[in-house]
Amino acid sequence: MLWELNPQGWMFMAVIAIFNLCLDFVILVTGGSWFDVNSSVIINALIIIYMMLPGVREAFRTTRG
Repeated sequence: MLWELNPQGWMFMAVIAIFNLCLDFVILVTGGSWFDVNSSVIINALIIIYMMLPGVREAFRTTRG
């Protein structure tokens, strides 16, 4: 879906990245260390930042058919 710029693929990636960040937050709150989740937080934050760029959002809004 991402390769074909399907809007459902964009939504799926957003949900997965936000879910991963929520899990990382829970790990940190329940006694985990930053060292345990730092790479996951950084990667998921970069994915969300990239997905929210205007050009990316606009590309997924266009209907291709």
